[in-house]
Amino acid sequence: MVDLSKCVICTVGTSIATNLGIDKSIAWANYQWDEADAVFGKELLRKIAEYRRSGKEGKDEWRNLSVEIDSLSKLGLTDGDVVVLLASDTAQGRICSEEIKKGIVKTFDLDKNSVSVERINDLNTYNHEKFRLFGLKNLIGKTIEQIERYNNYEVYINPVSGYNNILPFMTILGMIYGKKVIHWYDLTKQIMILPPMPITFDTEIFSRAFNALKHVEENTYVHKFEYLNRIKGYEAVEEDLFLSFVESIDNVGNVTVSPLAFTLLKIENERKPVKILAELYSKIRDDTTLAVLSMRQCITEKLSSPLWRKSHIHPFSGTDLIVFKTGNNPVRRIAGFMLNEVDFGVTHCFTDHNEYERVLNVDTIAKFRDRQFVDWQTE
Repeated sequence: MVDLSKCVICTVGTSIATNLGIDKSIAWANYQWDEADAVFGKELLRKIAEYRRSGKEGKDEWRNLSVEIDSLSKLGLTDGDVVVLLASDTAQGRICSEEIKKGIVKTFDLDKNSVSVERINDLNTYNHEKFRLFGLKNLIGKTIEQIERYNNYEVYINPVSGYNNILPFMTILGMIYGKKVIHWYDLTKQIMILPPMPITFDTEIFSRAFNALKHVEENTYVHKFEYLNRIKGYEAVEEDLFLSFVESIDNVGNVTVSPLAFTLLKIENERKPVKILAELYSKIRDDTTLAVLSMRQCITEKLSSPLWRKSHIHPFSGTDLIVFKTGNNPVRRIAGFMLNEVDFGVTHCFTDHNEYERVLNVDTIAKFRDRQFVDWQTE
């Protein structure tokens, strides 16, 4: 197996300022992102200059200043790896990120272009309403953007610094996308890497709420009954179930999309029409037997959904093709692979268990790389 370069998506806090002894009244003041003359920036640069004059500064010493760099050192970064620093929407976030970037380049001998700083708009707790309505969602959106950008890398999510309340959302992102998440222990200065863990939930429930949630997202917030009444087949007894996708923003019933539901919406918005092996399409498109009709319905209504695919993978060790269990029927399986970053190609539809086991113990992706795939026509 080829070793992939690493991409570490790292949140940034003010640990460097704390470790340099900057007064909290300065470190925690409300400075805007582009305040060039922020007292914080001047004080941080002064403290770094003092630190360097003391003779302590060097490759290893950067780990003592920055929890971000200390955590990265446990991963063994090498040439070809990249680091994405997610900065809060404050002067402190910008300035700390810029200095930490310099420290990363020096500590790990990385090219400066391999370390980037990404501003997360409205990720600023001094405006709690914007932080809640936009900041967390912008953080999630930016993280997903970087996961997709570096899809050919071994991606780590590293929320070791910054606002404490972002940790659960970054952890859930790792679970949904199957990426490793780094947790930091202040006492021992060690990390624990949470392995990719499959997360499943009732995709049918989310599918019913999908258009209603998109409506809420497009309007930032709506009254909860406006949201609930847009849900397909909604009944009053389901109120608590569907309100789990939103959160209240006031005491008059207005709701906004929760960070978790926002994450799911971002994933589901990647939905693309499925492609299918040309000869398989010719074989099943006019087959009206009950079993094949059920498979065709699954391809039309479910297989294009990234969330459905993530939660219906059926482990099968005999092939590198992705196998899906299509429903409650124990023998119906669909198999295929990602033709590129966005298009899923169907290679097999099985209605017989013995056939499914026999074929998938032989067939692999390599057999279908150069075969013709066509668009599945929505029925």
